[in-house]
Amino acid sequence: MKKVSFVQPNFNWGPVHLDIYFLPYSAGLLWAYANQFSEVQDNYCFGEFVWRRDKISDVVERLKDCSVVGFSTYIWNRKYNYALAEELKKANPDCLIVFGGPEVPVSRKDLFALHPYMDVVILQEGEHNFYEVLKGNLECPGMIVNKNGVRVDTGVSSRFNDLTLIPSPYLTKVFDHLLVEFPNVIWNGTLESNRGCPYQCTFCDWGSLTYSKVKKYNLEQVFAEIEWFADNKTEHINLTDANYGIFPERDMMIAEKLSEQRRLKGYPKLFNTNWAKNQKQSVVDIISTLIDGGFNAGLTLSLQTSTEQVLKNIKRTNLETNKVKEVFELCDKRNIPCYTELILGLPGETLESWTDNFYDLYEAGNHTGIAVYQCQLLENAEMNVIQRKEYNLKSIQVKDYFEGGTNDYFDDIVEDNAIVVSTRDLPLEEMIKAYMIAWFHKTFHIGGITNYIARFVHKFSDESYKSFYSKFQEYIMQDPYMIDEYKRVSNSVRQWYTTGDIDAQNIGGIPVYGENMLISTVWKLHIDNKLDYIYNTIGDFVKQEYKFVFTDQLIDFQKNCTLVHEKLEQYPIKQNYDYNFYGYIVNDSLLEQPVINIYENRDNTIVPKDIFVHKIWFQRRNEYGKAKISLST
Repeated sequence: MKKVSFVQPNFNWGPVHLDIYFLPYSAGLLWAYANQFSEVQDNYCFGEFVWRRDKISDVVERLKDCSVVGFSTYIWNRKYNYALAEELKKANPDCLIVFGGPEVPVSRKDLFALHPYMDVVILQEGEHNFYEVLKGNLECPGMIVNKNGVRVDTGVSSRFNDLTLIPSPYLTKVFDHLLVEFPNVIWNGTLESNRGCPYQCTFCDWGSLTYSKVKKYNLEQVFAEIEWFADNKTEHINLTDANYGIFPERDMMIAEKLSEQRRLKGYPKLFNTNWAKNQKQSVVDIISTLIDGGFNAGLTLSLQTSTEQVLKNIKRTNLETNKVKEVFELCDKRNIPCYTELILGLPGETLESWTDNFYDLYEAGNHTGIAVYQCQLLENAEMNVIQRKEYNLKSIQVKDYFEGGTNDYFDDIVEDNAIVVSTRDLPLEEMIKAYMIAWFHKTFHIGGITNYIARFVHKFSDESYKSFYSKFQEYIMQDPYMIDEYKRVSNSVRQWYTTGDIDAQNIGGIPVYGENMLISTVWKLHIDNKLDYIYNTIGDFVKQEYKFVFTDQLIDFQKNCTLVHEKLEQYPIKQNYDYNFYGYIVNDSLLEQPVINIYENRDNTIVPKDIFVHKIWFQRRNEYGKAKISLST
């Protein structure tokens, strides 16, 4: 019998003190599909899944007697896969090495000159073609074959019209041995209820190069997989649908099933997905169902930018402004965390338009979460393949964009990502300023330190957010502590943009890297015990600028909205006020009304301070670190 193994390694996806890994879903699909056929059952046996970044030499020793090894390749394992495949080929030249996944440079004519150890590359959906490879058929459409160094493209393959033809790796027991062999690992699961994306965003290789009709899995199979997750105590489920909520009735049923299993069995505990681009009331209803089921769920509204010309450049259409506002208002009134994604460095964005993105979102009603990502040039995305030259997109390979990129426990291979550091409209120095604008807003408004104060001033004094934050930024950036923080972050980002190495010091034992540096000042305020200090400074600003008779109570209201580690055992905390700030801001209630505010810890757990601070990052989409507010009049 020939042995076949699969490589889909990942980093530890959680706080550093835990072993949290995703089950290798893509690789599991390949084996579940192929192993249903007698040609495979009669000729092949399963070797192993490489799901963790073990030392290359150790893995080569384990795989060197395999006849076929499949590599599933993404931005977080690309260099590891290349290094492993190269060494494996040296150890066993007869091993057939098959690559797939979104990061293989399939458009390169010199693909096999760059990667001579690759024998076959499978394009797009891989289940059927991997089965064909095992049968020895290297001529069916959808492959690039290495014939003595010559690239042979077999043409375009057709998609699955019927996803029921693909067996579930969960329900066919493909992963059962991993649960037994590694009982101390906290496993995360990948759930897929449909495939395809009807959008063509140029920064993404999901829609722009695989633009396609959405096709659905059998709902009974999806339900059975959810039950498998619950039965096997799977902590975190990532639903990989490109637009969850696009099928309101069906997707509500999935939310109800997830909630049912969590109530009955306590699992899964966490859930995230890619929400539908054109949200409606039904999406908010789905999130409410998940929250009622025990999930700390929030809505992610992926705008990427509010600048019209930039949206045209990246072939994206967002919701109309009034509809965006309706979604934010619904979430605000239901206490649902709402998250918006912006991408820094998109073609056509200027420093002015980038700054206005934040104020546009505040005016529309998003005050709880804005994720800022540096624009990445994904290998096969249209932005990288076509638009790079048109918009003078200059990039650098950075080593530490996401956590684990440089500090995993089992290997010393550094993954890198191509991030945009300069464009025709946003040269390097302007890009650094744009990053620091994002840092300022992520620290204060989105960090939950001044958001209610800004909202109150906006409503009570009819002052724009742009006016408020322009004055506040000028004031706070004269503070010695904030001056030092600005220097720390700006120096790190300059080094990151110019050398690819962020070289940032850990904060309270927590690694600082490209993706989380924007909120590192929030952590530092907790670690340095500077929250009282910074709120006193904010109070001085408000007293100087606005002279409200109730300034002290307004500052105290805002201050209590920030969870403090030393008070975790005291939550829920009740506080009396002469003014109903929260009701006035959120529900148009009467301001001059005595109330009792109740501040709750959303997570309702007590953890050491380093873990508390780390969770501010890892559970940011669930607003960890910010109190849930209710009131009693």
